[in-house]
Formats: sequence, C-alpha cells, structure tokens
Amino acid sequence: MPLNGTNAPAPNRAAEATLSAEELRIRLNASEQRCKVFIELGRQLAAAHTPQVAAQAIATAAQSLLGFDAALLHLLTPDQQNVLRVLTLDTIAGELRDVSGPYRAESPSPTVLRTLREGPVLIARRAAGDNPELIPFGASSRASASLVFVPIRTGGEAVGILSIQSYTPDAYQPASVELLQSLADYAGAGFARLRTQFTSDRLALMLNEAQRVARLGSYESDLRTGVDHWSDEGFRQLGYEPAEVLPGRAAYFARVHPDDLDRVRLAVEDLSRTGNGLEHEYRVLLPGGEVRHLRAVGGAEKDETGRVIRLYGAAQDITDRKRAEAELREIQQQLERRVEERTQELVRINAALVKEVQDRKTAEAYLRTLVDSTPDWIFIKDTQFRFQLVNRSMAEALHRSPADFVGKDDINIGMQPELVLGDPAQGLRGFRADDREVMETGRAKIIAEEPNVVDGLPVFLNTIKVPLRDATGKVTGLLGYVRDITERKAVEAERERLITELQTALAEVKTLSGLLPICGWCKKVRDDSGYWANVEVYLKRSSGAEITHGICPECSKKAMADLENEASSEPDTPPPAV
Repeated sequence: MPLNGTNAPAPNRAAEATLSAEELRIRLNASEQRCKVFIELGRQLAAAHTPQVAAQAIATAAQSLLGFDAALLHLLTPDQQNVLRVLTLDTIAGELRDVSGPYRAESPSPTVLRTLREGPVLIARRAAGDNPELIPFGASSRASASLVFVPIRTGGEAVGILSIQSYTPDAYQPASVELLQSLADYAGAGFARLRTQFTSDRLALMLNEAQRVARLGSYESDLRTGVDHWSDEGFRQLGYEPAEVLPGRAAYFARVHPDDLDRVRLAVEDLSRTGNGLEHEYRVLLPGGEVRHLRAVGGAEKDETGRVIRLYGAAQDITDRKRAEAELREIQQQLERRVEERTQELVRINAALVKEVQDRKTAEAYLRTLVDSTPDWIFIKDTQFRFQLVNRSMAEALHRSPADFVGKDDINIGMQPELVLGDPAQGLRGFRADDREVMETGRAKIIAEEPNVVDGLPVFLNTIKVPLRDATGKVTGLLGYVRDITERKAVEAERERLITELQTALAEVKTLSGLLPICGWCKKVRDDSGYWANVEVYLKRSSGAEITHGICPECSKKAMADLENEASSEPDTPPPAV
C-alpha cells in the first residue's frame, strides 16, 4: 500500500516505556548504526562526482540498513518526462551484479509514475503476474516478492526514484519504507546537484563533440581582465592540445600563417577598437608544416559607455572545402581543356563527316548515273518485298518515275498477281517465291528465263537476285538485276529456224563417194551401168548440179599459143574475094 511520512503510524511511547534494558540497548545500537551509515553516506555524496558514484553510495547504505536482492535508482530528466537509468542491481547466481545497461533516457514505468504522483509505495506480491504495472529487469527467471519505491526529493521537487526489492515475501514493513524514504531525502540535494552538474557537463561534452565533428572552435576574450577562453576544438585548430598553452593573442598569432599575419592582426585590433563584427578567411601554419584554412566570424560586447569589453567569435576549419574548391577548379580547368580538345576534335570530325557526306553524295550520284545508264533493270527490295530503289530503265519501261516505286510492292505498282504470286494452273512459279527464297536462305539466285508482261506484251527476263546484309550480317533485303532477253530469244529462234532449213537443204544434196573410174585419154567417166559419158554429163546426172564452162589461166595461155602458131604457119595471101 502507498505510504508517506504524514500517515505513517506514530510511535507507541507507552510501549517503549515497558521495553527491557536489552531491547533498549539493541535499539540504541541500531540508531547509532543508522547515524554512522547516514554520516558515511553524506561524506560519499559530497565526494561523488557522477550520479553513478552517488547511486552506488546510497545502494550501499540501503543494503546495510535494510538489505535487498535487487535495487534501482533512476534520475528524472530536467523536463521530468523521462528517467535516466543510473543504477540497476540484481542478484544472479547468488551474486549482486550491476545490470544497468546503457545510460539513456527512457519512459517511466507506471509504478514510477505512481510513486512520483502519490509518494512511497510498498508492494507485496503473492504471484509473479499479480502486478502488471511492474517492468522486469535483471534475472527474468524469478520475480521480486517485496518491493519498495520512494521518490528522491529536494525542496519538495522529485529528482529521481529509489527502489529496493527482495525475493523474500513480506521482507519490508512500513518502518522499512520510512527508513528508505529518509535515505532518499538525505541524498536528494546531492542528486539534484549531480543532475545539474551532469546535465551541464553533458551539454559541454555534447558541445565539444559537436564542435569537433563540425571542426568549429569558439573563442572569448575579456578585455577588462585580459583572460581568454578557447574551446577544445579552438586549441586543436591551432595545433595545440586542449589547455596546452595559455589562451591569448600571443599563442593565437604564433600560429597564423606569416603571409596572412598582418591582415589578421589588423582585423582583431579593429574589432577590439570599434566593436564592428569581422568575417574573414586566413591560414594557420602548424608545427609540422601543415597549412590549414580557417573561416572566422567575430563580434564584440560593449559597456554602457560604448567601450568594447569582450570579444567573442568562432572559427571553422574549411581546409577540406578549400581543397575541394582547388580540386574543383583543377577539374574545371581540365574539363575546359577537354571541352576545347573535344570541340576541336568535333570540328575535325564534323569536317570529315561533311567531306564523307559529300563524297557519299558524289559516289551516290556516280552510282545513280551508272545505275540509270544501263538499259537493264536494277532494283532493291526490303524484307517486306517493298521497293527501296528502282533505276530509270525499269521505271521508264513500266511508264513510271523511280520515286513511284519506293515503299510499294510489285502488285501495288500494277504487275499481274499471277506473275508475282504464281499460278500452278498456268505453270507459273511467281517471282515472289524467288524473292523469299533469296532472303530466307541468304544465297543468290539466277533465273535464266522469267516470263513477264510489259505494255501488254509477253517478255522474257533474265534475273539475278542477291541478298543484302547489314553490318551484323542480317539479311535486310535483296538486289535484283534484270535483263530483257526477249529480242535475244527471237534472234535465237530465227537462228534455229535457219539452221533447220539449212540442215533440210543439205539433206537433199547428193554426194559422191568411193572410186570414180575415168578414162585417162578422153576423160570420160564410167557410170554404175557401165556406160561411158563425159564428165559434165556424169556430174549433172549424179549430183543434179548445173555445169558452167570457162577456161583456166594455163589453158588460156596454151590455147593462145596454139592459135598464134597456127596463124604463123599459113601463107600470107589475101583471102579470096567473094
């Protein structure tokens, strides 16, 4: 049940009067022991410099006076919204151990809130789960049977909670609660001081840590007393260990870089004289030769007469920023150089591309001229059988312009579907099948004779189709080269007709063969019947050839000579008159 000093049972004086001498002696010894414990506790609290040390002292006193198996001491945060777990003790394996865990702010338990609100609380538990407000700690295998919670107070204000607990039922009585409250009240002022001191020290520690992380040092100079104060980071910024030297202008200027010293000295003197704020950047030279960059901001406090009495300020180490800026400038310069180089390279590439485009256009013009100059047909199709290029000869043959074909297939431009797709009834394969075969197999194909119709007249075409590939080797279409062989076919047919006629005529011609009997004197020839005939008659009768007569040069000479001889042998007499 909750107890406090006002409703504690009053001592029974009549009963005390009937106590025996032995009982009085025991009570006096107990009172003397309590005095000694309180005196020792006061000495230890006065010497304690941390809440943990003070908590251990009061735990020792409570163990000496009341005994416990577990104990805890929590301090309230200044806003009294949370508690700081200062000391937590529990008996584990027969030994009292510190199970405090991390020192951090936590939400108070319902029992702690009740104690802060109502005063001391005495709890006697009969079973482990009969008080759900209690939060277990330490050994979880067993629960405390007797518990006392009292507030730690000073000046009527609670600054913490003290609790002792026993695994023995009914280990504590109302008198135990009063004694524990007395210990807590006795220690209240000390804990209030420690809490304040701890809060202040912790804030200072956090400030120092924050300054270290931020590389921010703070400085203060009292011009009336000549006393300066530097933060720990302020010492480190100048290459000193904290409190290594006496803070002041001599130690400060000793670390300023010689090239910046005059400027910094004038800025400090101007701040001291006028109180106008300062903000500048400068370098410090550390003993090992390292140069660091600082950015300082300062101000001044004046008295009622306007005289400057105190200087204060902060300096941040910006060395990393300066290095980053230098690296950034170098990167920018490199980038500018690379951009310039790249620009020049792009100018060269652009000029080369312009020349290449011009060369391509020239080559395309040459190629187009070459393609258009041939009477044969040349075309390019994509994988969907659509024309991508047609030369002039093919376009003019079909009474169109080359542009009319682009993007259209054979049927779209007016070719007969049976010629394009084929017609088995007419024995037509269709040249679409040849196109597909070339693009699917990737092999060229020659069609020696391909029927087609131009201007309503049947023609014969000799076609060569080859696959076109991209840079990866993938077939992207085909190139067709077509020659009109209709006239050649007609010439070949005429030639075949003439050859046939000639062969027929030759078959009708009789031939002479074997031995031909001829008279060596008169030159007559004997026929198969045994009759002799002159040569002319025999040849005409045997071969049907007509014989013409002439005289060869040798016979002509001989005949002329005979005539001359004959003329010279006759008398030179005139011919007879008639």
